[in-house]
Parts: sequence; C-alpha cells; structure tokens
Amino acid sequence: MTKVKLSPRQAAELNLLYLNELEKIRQRSAEIIALLKALDQPGDDQAESLAQKDEKPSETEIQEQKTEPPKWGEYIMKLLNERQRGVTVSQIYKSYIKEYGKVIEDEKAAKNRLGQALHYLQNTKKLIEGSNRKGKRGNIYRLIQEAAPKPKVESKSTSTPAKPKATRTKKATPKKAEPEKAPVTPPEEMPEEKYLQFVEDTLNKERRILDRNEFVKYAMVYFNLPLRNKISTRGKVIKALNYMTKDSGALKKTKKKNQNGTFFGLTDWFEDNKLIPEYK
Repeated sequence: MTKVKLSPRQAAELNLLYLNELEKIRQRSAEIIALLKALDQPGDDQAESLAQKDEKPSETEIQEQKTEPPKWGEYIMKLLNERQRGVTVSQIYKSYIKEYGKVIEDEKAAKNRLGQALHYLQNTKKLIEGSNRKGKRGNIYRLIQEAAPKPKVESKSTSTPAKPKATRTKKATPKKAEPEKAPVTPPEEMPEEKYLQFVEDTLNKERRILDRNEFVKYAMVYFNLPLRNKISTRGKVIKALNYMTKDSGALKKTKKKNQNGTFFGLTDWFEDNKLIPEYK
C-alpha cells in the first residue's frame, strides 16, 4: 500500500468529504429503521410521504450548495457599508467568524490576510481610513466619504427689485491654455490570496530564502498545474512577491554570495536588516 503525502488544506478537504458521506449514511440508516418500525405494508399515502421525504435534500447537501465566503477585501467593504460606522480589526474578524467560521482552518494565516487587505484598501485603493482610539489599543477603520457640496439656498426678499445699473461691457480676454496633466495610473490590483498563502507556506516549509524561479517551480507542484500554465503562474507569483515586499512588508529581499538574482525571506528571518545564518 503506497503512502500519499497531503498538504494540510487537502487533508482538511478530504476529512470534510468523509464526514459528509458518514452523515448521509447515518440519515439513510435512520430512515430505514423508521420504515422497519412502520406497518408491514404501508398504504399509498405513507409511500407517497416517504418518497417526498427522500426527495428533500439533507442538511449537509444544503451546506455544500452554499457559496464560498468572500475575500477579506470584499467582506471589509460589505461590513462597513452595512454598519455605516467605524469597526476594529477584532470586530471584523469576529463578524467574519460568525458567518464563515467553519471554513477557516489556520487562524494565524487568516488574521495575516485580514491585515494585508486592510493595508491594501487604506494605502493603495484609498477606500478606507484608519485612526487611533483614545486610550485603547488598535485602530478603528471607516469608509472615506467625499463631502458633497451643499446647494446654495436663494433668499427671498419682499422688497421691490432695484433697477439694473448700466454697466460697460468688457472685452473678453483670451484664457491661457493650461498644461495637460499627466494621466493618473490606477493602483495595481491585490494579488490572489491563495498565492499570498502559497508564499508563506513554502517559506515555512523550506526554512530558507528562495528566488523567483524556485517559487515558480514550487507553485506548479503546490497548485498541481500543467506545464502550459508556467508563464501565467510566474506572473502571479511575482505579483505576490512584489506585494508582500513593498506593500504588506511580510517579506524582505536579500542577495546570496556568488549567486545571481534576488532572494526572498520572511521579515522575522532578519535582524538589523541582516539575514539570520539559519535561513541561508
């Protein structure tokens, strides 16, 4: 019998699949026992009701039909629009757990992705703003709402209107042409969360710094991708590495002696911007 190595995510999905199958077997057994306790030959009405009962989907089937939970960025915007007031990181996480708690496997990784999403919405997208709470730890986040100009109310006067004074018409002076403004480039979209998680998982597993080519090779195996997807996968991996280095600060760049290219490691692998020898 051959042993198969499964990642934590694959093992959790397989475990959930088997639990669902066991639940279906248990429900079917309960229905069979109920049938045995009933009359030896049920009438047409009983047979029809049992047939209708079989057609109803089980609770596990209803759970399987539920849509996947939204990404952190989408959920944060949805929550702020619904509440119309500031929320803390703890409130966002607890609300998410209440709705989608069963699908969260790694709490540390989930909180890390939540922090990255808040940083992205605040500093890149400019959709939310964070401010300190007086005497309390942590920030509170709100939507950025542009103040709309208030319309001017014309005052009504009861006095008789004054006669307009004769004014000399001034010649219109030509306006100077304003210089064209450079087009504003839109901010880059946030990389897929699964690629951010892949980078963390791979570094924690290998326990050493890696370059871009090594990350691409590991990604092909991690996501079980065909060779024809190598170019598109490389773009997604590089996008995740750039985001985690420049925006979220989860990674740091470094060089290797007598080797070309840039290598990446987790931020806690560095002391005073120098790589700890354990992770070389």
